Amino acid sequence: MAGKAALLRDLVMRPALLATDQGIGQIVERVQALERQLGDRADPDVLTMKSLVLWQVGTTKRDEHAAASYSARALRLSPGGFALAPLARHYIRAFLHAPYLEPGTPYGRDAESLKDLRVLGATPVEKDSGFPLASVIDLDRLMGKLDRDLTPAYLEMLQAHAEVLQHLSPPQQHRHGRAKEPSTTEASEAAESTTLMQARQRRTLAATQVLTVWRQFEDGIEGIPGLTGKSAVLAIFRLNDATYSRAAWFVEQPRQNDLAPVLADVPSPTLRAKLAPPRIGWEKRYGALITRELHTVAELQEASRFTAFEKENLEFEQAYVGQLVSPTGPTADSKRRSAAILAAKLGLYISDPNQMRRSVAESLTTPADAQDPATAQALANAMQTRGLRTL
Repeated sequence: MAGKAALLRDLVMRPALLATDQGIGQIVERVQALERQLGDRADPDVLTMKSLVLWQVGTTKRDEHAAASYSARALRLSPGGFALAPLARHYIRAFLHAPYLEPGTPYGRDAESLKDLRVLGATPVEKDSGFPLASVIDLDRLMGKLDRDLTPAYLEMLQAHAEVLQHLSPPQQHRHGRAKEPSTTEASEAAESTTLMQARQRRTLAATQVLTVWRQFEDGIEGIPGLTGKSAVLAIFRLNDATYSRAAWFVEQPRQNDLAPVLADVPSPTLRAKLAPPRIGWEKRYGALITRELHTVAELQEASRFTAFEKENLEFEQAYVGQLVSPTGPTADSKRRSAAILAAKLGLYISDPNQMRRSVAESLTTPADAQDPATAQALANAMQTRGLRTL
C-alpha cells in the first residue's frame, strides 16, 4: 500500500518524471517492483498506473490501446470498485474518443477488442466529485467535447469554401483548387453572382461556428470546480487551436478566395491580431502557473507547436478542398488520398449516427486504395499518429 501510494503521488504531483528517458525508466522499475511484490495477484490500481504511464509516454495508437486495455483489465478484476477506478474508466473513454486498431491486431488479456471496450465505455458515468483527479477528468471531458463539436464545423467550413471556388469564374481559379486574388473588376463581377454570395455567406456561418465552439470551450474551463490555480489546465496548450485562426480568416475576410495563410505571412498587424489563436489569451490567463525560469522556453515551445499546427492544417485544407473541386479523375483521387493521410495525422474523427467515432480518413478512402501498397502503408502509418492528448 505504501509503495502504491508513493508511486501514485509521484505520478500525479511530479509529472516531469515522465519527461525524460531516465525518469520513465525509474517509474517503470518501480511499477515492476510493485508487481513482483504482489506476485501472481494483479492489482487494479497498479494496472491503472501502468495505463497512466503508457498514456503519457506512448507515441502511437497501439500504446493508447494498450493503456485502455490495462484499464479494462483493472475494472474487470475489481468490479466493486477500487481507488483509481474513475481514472481507469476515463482512459477507456479517452481511447474510444479516437479509436483505432490496425487490421489483424491479436486480442488477449492486455489487448481488448474494440467491441469489449465499447461495452465497458458505455456504462453510466459515475459521480467522481470526491476523486482527487475529478477536475482533471472534467477538463479532459471538456476537451473531448470541443473535439467532437469542432471537427464537423471545421469540415463544413472547408466544404463551403470549396463551393465558393466552384462558383468563381474560371480566370479566378487555380488548377489546384485555390483561387488567385481577384482584380477590382473581377471582384465586382463576382459580387453580382447570387450563388457566389450565398456560398460565401454559408462559409462565413460555418467559420463563425468554429469560433463559437472554441469560445464555448474557453467559457467551460472557468466552470470546472477545483481547477483554478492547478497546472493541469496547461494541458489545453496541446490543443490544435490553429483551426480558430483559420476560421477567423474567413470571418474577417468574407470575400476572400484563398485559404488562410499562416499568420507569419499576414502583412497587416491589425489583421494578425484579429486572427490570434486562443493560446495567446491562455498564456495571459495561465502563464503564471509556469515557473519563471521556464517561461521563455515554454513560449518558444508553444510558438513552435502552433507553427506546426498551422502547417499541418494548411496542407490538409489544400488537399481536402482540392479533391472537392477537382474534376473526377487521377488528380482528384491523388488529392483525396493525400487528404485522408493528412486527416489521419491530424487525428480527425467524427461521430456517426450511432455515436460511434470514425476517422475522417476512413470516409476519404476507397477499397481500391487498400490495394495500392504505397497508399495502404502511408495510411497505416498515419493512423498510428496520436491525436488529442489528454490526461
